[in-house]
Amino acid sequence: MHETVMTDPFATGADREADTHTAFRDVSRRPVSGDIGDAPCHVRALYEWWQRSRGKDIPCRSDFDIIEHFRLAPHLFMLHRLEKNIWEYRLNGEEVVRLMGTSQRGMVFSTSDASAELAAFARYLEQVAESRTAWVCRGSLGFRGKDFLSFASVDCPLAGPDGTVDTILGALQLRS
Repeated sequence: MHETVMTDPFATGADREADTHTAFRDVSRRPVSGDIGDAPCHVRALYEWWQRSRGKDIPCRSDFDIIEHFRLAPHLFMLHRLEKNIWEYRLNGEEVVRLMGTSQRGMVFSTSDASAELAAFARYLEQVAESRTAWVCRGSLGFRGKDFLSFASVDCPLAGPDGTVDTILGALQLRS
């Protein structure tokens, strides 16, 4: 199993030093195949939906209806791929906003972003999109001064009308 552990889930090397005021702490991330492990209930529920909806490939964006997942809505986030290497936050549920400290809805960023953290995040999203598999992340909310709180999330790629990944749908939840 491939697992990466770093201070920031999206940064490496100099990127870590550039944005330490907003960096996640002690984050591991890995592609998921099969069981998601000890993930919290909302993270597990989204991943299980993604697995059930896969068929022979990944689910399409049109397969996801927020109305059918209203209990997960506070924990959901959605990023849309405007074009290769350019992403936009489309959805931040209330719990995501609370845990992150702000809503990033409408924020556009890319692999060449001036913020090293956002550029690294865009590179990570490209990796998720290209892999066409879900990824699970675990870490702490140390960037908010809350090292004692740990979270788990899942990032699930969804295909657009042409079959390429144009959306990453995720769930974020505190771990008990």
